[in-house]
Amino acid sequence: MKQLQRLLSLTLLALLVAACGGGQKQQEGTPIGNLAEQYAGKRIGVLLGSAQEDFGRKYFTKSTIETFDIAPTALAALQANKIDAALVNTDASRLALESNNRLYVIQSDITSTGLGFAFKKGNDKLRNRFNQFLNEMKEAGQLDTLYARWEQHFDTAVMPDESDGDAGTINFGTTGMDNPFSTIRNNKLVGYDVDLAYRFAQRFGYRLKVNRMDFGGLIPGIVSGKLDMIGNSIQINEARAQNVDFSEPYFSQSCDLIGVRSNNQPSGTDGKYRSAADLANIRFGIMTGSVYDALIRQHFPHAKRVYFERAADVTMALMAGKCDAMMMEHSLAVLMEKENPAVKILIDGFEKQDMAFAFNSKNTALEQKFSDFIRELKASGEMKTLLSGWENHFDTMSIPKLTGDGSGGTLRFGCSLEGAPASAIRHGEPVGTNVDIVYRFANKYNMKVQLTPLPFTAMLASVETGKCDIIGDNISVSEERKKRMLFSEPYAADPIDILVLKEKMADAAPAAFDGIAGLSTKERLDLLKDKRIGMVTGDEAEAFFKTNYPDADYSFFNTVTDLAVALNNNKVDAGVAWETVTPGLLKINPNLALYADGVYKVDYSFCFNKKDAALCDSVSATIRRLRASGELEKIQSDWTERWETMPLPRLTGDGSGGTIVVGATMTDVPCSFIKEGQPAGMDVDIIYRYASAHNLKVEFRKFDFGGMLQALSTGRADMLCGEIAVTSERQKQYLFSDSYQHAGTTVLVTRAFMQSEESAVATVHVDEEPGWWESLKKSFDSNLIQEKRYMLIVDGLWVTLIISVLSALLGTLFGAGICFLRMNRRPLLNGIARGYITLVRGTPILVLLMIMYYVIFAKVNINAIPVAIFAFAMNFAAYVSEMFRTAIESIPGGQTEAGIAMGFTKVKTFLYIILPQAVRRVLPVYKGEFISLVKTTSIVGYIAVEDLTKASDIIRSRTFDAFFPLILVAIIYFFIAWAFTLLLDQLDAGTDPKRKLSKKKKS
Repeated sequence: MKQLQRLLSLTLLALLVAACGGGQKQQEGTPIGNLAEQYAGKRIGVLLGSAQEDFGRKYFTKSTIETFDIAPTALAALQANKIDAALVNTDASRLALESNNRLYVIQSDITSTGLGFAFKKGNDKLRNRFNQFLNEMKEAGQLDTLYARWEQHFDTAVMPDESDGDAGTINFGTTGMDNPFSTIRNNKLVGYDVDLAYRFAQRFGYRLKVNRMDFGGLIPGIVSGKLDMIGNSIQINEARAQNVDFSEPYFSQSCDLIGVRSNNQPSGTDGKYRSAADLANIRFGIMTGSVYDALIRQHFPHAKRVYFERAADVTMALMAGKCDAMMMEHSLAVLMEKENPAVKILIDGFEKQDMAFAFNSKNTALEQKFSDFIRELKASGEMKTLLSGWENHFDTMSIPKLTGDGSGGTLRFGCSLEGAPASAIRHGEPVGTNVDIVYRFANKYNMKVQLTPLPFTAMLASVETGKCDIIGDNISVSEERKKRMLFSEPYAADPIDILVLKEKMADAAPAAFDGIAGLSTKERLDLLKDKRIGMVTGDEAEAFFKTNYPDADYSFFNTVTDLAVALNNNKVDAGVAWETVTPGLLKINPNLALYADGVYKVDYSFCFNKKDAALCDSVSATIRRLRASGELEKIQSDWTERWETMPLPRLTGDGSGGTIVVGATMTDVPCSFIKEGQPAGMDVDIIYRYASAHNLKVEFRKFDFGGMLQALSTGRADMLCGEIAVTSERQKQYLFSDSYQHAGTTVLVTRAFMQSEESAVATVHVDEEPGWWESLKKSFDSNLIQEKRYMLIVDGLWVTLIISVLSALLGTLFGAGICFLRMNRRPLLNGIARGYITLVRGTPILVLLMIMYYVIFAKVNINAIPVAIFAFAMNFAAYVSEMFRTAIESIPGGQTEAGIAMGFTKVKTFLYIILPQAVRRVLPVYKGEFISLVKTTSIVGYIAVEDLTKASDIIRSRTFDAFFPLILVAIIYFFIAWAFTLLLDQLDAGTDPKRKLSKKKKS
């Protein structure tokens, strides 16, 4: 017996040694082997009992394997430096990278395994039924479609209805912690696996009881009989199969090795910026109240946000090193880059935002009228011409003259005049796209325009409080803003760019995503000759690419949606897509970019079984009719350009002609897809028009591309739609209708790939830096001479002086009155004065100014300058009243008594004895408070007053010169303060009795 035990032990030891040796040999010289060596001695996190654990223990033999129950826990440990890397499934990896830019993929697709639902041993009836259900879903092409829905549209995906449960109850177990398979949304369990469980219960009439528990309790729950079925992206492996029975795999899940970057360190080793990944932990400069705040929170959650009041302030902060990057509309970013060579666009078209005009939420009539006007401009093509003109020829474009007689009323329009080409000052006049549109609208309805320049933060407040009827300055539409105000029809969808300092960009960092500049389509395609190219199965361009680029590595996908997913996950370098679906793909997948278009043009038609020639001819006749009437062209342009807002196609027939079954993938935007739970798209629109004309009902059935052709051949579909190209090979087996579109093939890539290709072909041009004297002359010319911008400074200086002097005079009178009340012995009057002083001195002057304009005088149509004077006077009075009181109380009481004893009244005693001495004592302090008032008036720009500071803001917004306007204004304020100080010094000297006596002696 002992000898047998020794023999078995030696045999087992030999097998282990062989296995280890074989595994080591397999690793040598491979990517896995290199990773294993790289992470030798380090800690790698895996999920307990998963295929990743098996893989990690098999290949990372020199690493310490740490186990976790769920992926979020492993990733949290990674960020806390408890482990050095984590092996997690691709879905968890993708979601983690979306929400945390500190994480990055060390190696993707490191291994893959099948996912299945698990059942209690011996429960073959339930398991076999589930396998039957899976096979039906696969044949109909619904499994991939369902996964794409939860993976791409998790927030809007709808769960199926619950079954009545006539066939009994299934206890289903899941964790609710594995997005998109099983998670919590609005306090309900949802996800791909939960959806499958509900659909299975519906299919066989079961009632599904969902049990949420920890992952570690799922398999014990099955073994103990407390659960009948579990699903939670459960990986099928031999160890688990010993305790439970698995269904057939319903999904193949890959695995990534994830690492974490060090804090504040771009991915590039030189510390330069190349892509969005390098901006994960930097400082973003943001204009307060802009949509950039939400965008940065969404895409760069670990970046620090630094807030400024104006776009020009953000630019200055960027140049001064106070922030590392900023976001800006593309049209404005192009002008900034042109005017300021120190700032460059790092990412062009990072995100797109709809631009619109905003109205008070109660002003629906004006909003509807204005939106109709915007639609008219867009339909006629005027809007496109207008936008292009102002963006490309800003200096020469002109604003239409106001011709309205005012019979339509006055339109109070607010804008910043600081954001060319949307709104700016040129030759002292307001110009820009938004000003142009408003003036055109006013002329159409005989309205006058009252234009009010406002800082961005005040613009939103002005329309909410009714100070303005309409505001516009490239205002982005957001869900948060929609809660507070009305928005017009968008007039443009302006891309958002990310700008950084030129010196911080990598030498060959790209400046655009719209193709590789200077290269023809063929030259761009030649760069793909040895790359990974993906395309949809059956794509007619397959032969073209394989003939011209035989060395490329080709992958094929069932739908164009799967192709986009593969591109986003770096499974392929480039994707071949149809021209008509490309706009929709790019909008849904902002990480993708157009690499080349017009590659291979073909005709697209509807496809029919050869036995259905009559149906084919009938549909062809409808296509010919639509083409002759011009409706076909309109259908194509409408669905291609605005598929998101197009109304759903409707059937108008009574169905007496029967039912036509149409096969489609329903994933090809804008041709055939699901919108609001209903079929939509160009192809659907044409089919519904045909069916309505022949009183037919239409039933759409969803298949993958291969399943569509099989369904047509077996009679499960009468026709197929979804951008089906006509080829000679296909014409041998099927009938095709008249072509309804002649379109080409495009090639899509990720923005990161575009950047790398731009870097490979770009030529860097370094401009010679001008000397300081030349820079000074250029700044002087651009900031003051051009467009007579010095007039802005002159006008602003005059406004500053008026506000300062009148506020001081009025405030002094107010202060004297407050001082009188403060020194009164009556408790009521004294209490009023005390309360006023405490309240005003405890309120920041900017807040007081905003309250006066937007609250106290909100309903009064009054010029902002008197409001500013009154607000500053109130603030000044609170301080000088206490100066007066202190000075008066410092005069000995005996002097008052002496004056009365000499026969003076109390008033005369005060005027001739007390007041001169008090003035003499108060003037030094008063002088400092007055100079402080002059400088404080620089905030009046918040209520649309164009003072000296506002003038510099307007100039900075046009020239993007961060320093010259501010330095100039600082010098002017210095001379203002110096001049007033001299004036008050003379007044102070004039009250000195010794000096007066000296002058008398001299005379």
